[in-house]
Amino acid sequence: MSSIGSYGILGCGKQAPKHLSGLKAAGVEQVIVADAFPERAAEFAAQNEGVVAADSAEALIKTPGLKGVIICTPTFTHAELIRLAVSNNVGWLCEKPLCEDPVEAREIAELTKAAGVAGMIGWIYRFSPAAVLARKAVTEDGGAMGDILRARFRIGGRGSQAIWKHTAAQGGGATNEMFVHMLDLAVWLLGTPEKVTLQDKQTLIPVRTIEGQQVAVDSEDWLQVQLQMPGGAQVDIQADFVTAVFSQQAEIMGTQGYFHGSIQPNMPSFVSVNEAHGSFEKGMNPLSNEQVNLYFAQTAAFVDSVEGRAPIDLSSVTDAAVVAEIVRDLQNA
Repeated sequence: MSSIGSYGILGCGKQAPKHLSGLKAAGVEQVIVADAFPERAAEFAAQNEGVVAADSAEALIKTPGLKGVIICTPTFTHAELIRLAVSNNVGWLCEKPLCEDPVEAREIAELTKAAGVAGMIGWIYRFSPAAVLARKAVTEDGGAMGDILRARFRIGGRGSQAIWKHTAAQGGGATNEMFVHMLDLAVWLLGTPEKVTLQDKQTLIPVRTIEGQQVAVDSEDWLQVQLQMPGGAQVDIQADFVTAVFSQQAEIMGTQGYFHGSIQPNMPSFVSVNEAHGSFEKGMNPLSNEQVNLYFAQTAAFVDSVEGRAPIDLSSVTDAAVVAEIVRDLQNA
C-alpha cells in the first residue's frame, strides 16, 4: 500500500501502540505523537520507527499537512481536543466515550458534520465479525430474524492496572470502560432506547491492588441495566470489573431466528433462522473462525474516510451522543 501522509496520536499510554500499528497497516508514512507529559511522547517516538514527538497537543494538530488524529486521552480532555482538530480541518478518531456531557456530544457531532471532516468514535467492537454478522441478520438482510423480542449483552474483566480507571472523578468504572461498548452495540443494532432502567450498580471490590499497592477505589465495578427498545424488544446488559478472565458475548432472539456471538474467536458466533432469507440459509449459519485485528479494521475505516476513499461516516458520532446521555443518567442514579 502506498504511503498517504501524516497522522497523529494524542496520548502515549497503552492504547497508543495499538493505534500506531493500525496506522502503519493503513499505509501512513509518518506518525506524530504528543502527550500531557512531553517526555513520554519523546520516549514513545524514540522507541518506534517513523514516529516523531510534538511538544503539545496543539502543536501536533497544527502540524502542516496533518490529515487525521487519534485521540486516546482521558475522557474529560476529548471535547477540547476534538474542537481543536475540527477547527484545523483535521479528521479525528476518538476513544470512547466521546465526552462526559451529552449536550456537548451533540454539539461535537454537529460541529464535525458542518466542517465536513471525518469523525469517528472508537466503538471497536462494531468491527468484529460477530457484530457485522448480527447487523446483517437484524437490519441489513431484510430482517432475517423477524421481530426482535429480547437480547442479552454481557462483558466482564478483572479490571485495570491504572488507578484512574477505578476513580469516579476521573471517569473510571465499569460503565465507561466496559458497559459503553455493549450499549453502543445495542444502539447500533436495535435503535435508540425508549426507556433505560438501572437494575444494579455496585462497587463489589472497594480495595484493589494496583501498581503494587492497595488502593481504595470508588467507581462501580458491577452494572446491570435493562433497555426498552423501539418495537417492544427488551435488552439486558451486564458489565463488570469482577470477572477473572475477560469474557464477552451477546444473544439476540427474534420471532424468526436467533443470534449468538462474541468478539472472542474461541466462542461460537452464528445466526439460526427458521426459513431461508436473503444470504442466510435455513437453520444454522455459523461464522468462520477467521480472526480480525479490530484496530487494523477500525483504523483502515478511519483513514479511508479521511482520504476520501469512503463516505464520511458520522453515524457513530451521532450514536455516541445517545450513549453519552444514557451514561450520564446512569452515573447520576
